[in-house]
Amino acid sequence: MYRTEMRRLLKLEVFEKLTLCVLDELTIPAFSARAKALDHSIDAQYVMPSHFKSLRIVTKDLHLKIHFGEDRTWVSILISFLKRVAKLGHFEKFGLSLIDFCRWADCDALARITQAFIDALNGNSELIHLDISGAQFLFDHSAVHFGDVFRALEEHGGLRTVILGDYPPENNPDDYSLLERLLSRNRRITVYDYLGDRCSNGDSIEALYSINEVYNGVATLVKESASLRPLLMATALLEGVSNKFQHSALLLSGLTDALCELIHELDQIDDVDLSAAGPMEEVELFTSRADRQATRPSKRQRGCSESVRERE
Repeated sequence: MYRTEMRRLLKLEVFEKLTLCVLDELTIPAFSARAKALDHSIDAQYVMPSHFKSLRIVTKDLHLKIHFGEDRTWVSILISFLKRVAKLGHFEKFGLSLIDFCRWADCDALARITQAFIDALNGNSELIHLDISGAQFLFDHSAVHFGDVFRALEEHGGLRTVILGDYPPENNPDDYSLLERLLSRNRRITVYDYLGDRCSNGDSIEALYSINEVYNGVATLVKESASLRPLLMATALLEGVSNKFQHSALLLSGLTDALCELIHELDQIDDVDLSAAGPMEEVELFTSRADRQATRPSKRQRGCSESVRERE
């Protein structure tokens, strides 16, 4: 009865998010749940690496928690799952946590896991949210593997949010170089720790986040309608980044077309004003008020002119 009801539940399309505890033989079928977001917990004793080769995963938002314990095949299981994630390639949000982890792996196994994880990232170009706060320890004990993961994050064009367990890692608590490089090469990413705090050293990292906010603001501004871009750009320059050279330079470099539009708009305004005013008005635009008063006829002169016209 329980299994029948669970199978019916997994076919429903009414769930925004479905959270499942550890199941037994329904572990693999549960991946096909039609929920928009699936938080799935599995026990390694109920799965084999071969189960993932043709695994059907419907959701685009998956967080998988794997309970390994003393399982001796955990490396093969994890790599097989990551390969399937890479092949499916439709994920927008992805999270991975390893629970009750009692076994470690040699350098070769960690290298294969790291590569499988990077392949999963590269295979999901639409991925915008990545949570490895529960699996980061696989990489951060090796500077090489941790660096490889960060380089993959640098090159991913879709990612916006990355959640780590902690940064910097405990084995190198003062080194922010990987994060600095990441934020300078992929300006769309924001990195958080497992508590939800933005990873930062308070100085150089915050400066990078500030620059990146301008960069992303420019990207948003470019998407605005052509009629609004010049006005929005002028406002941003005068009120937002006027006293920050690097920010202003970034804004202008990203909005060259909008700057040309703004100059063109100003030229058009001048042309319209001048042509509508007529010849005398054009002269007055380039003469001072004193000059205009000096050239204006006096009352006596105007009176003499009127008398002459009357006699004529």
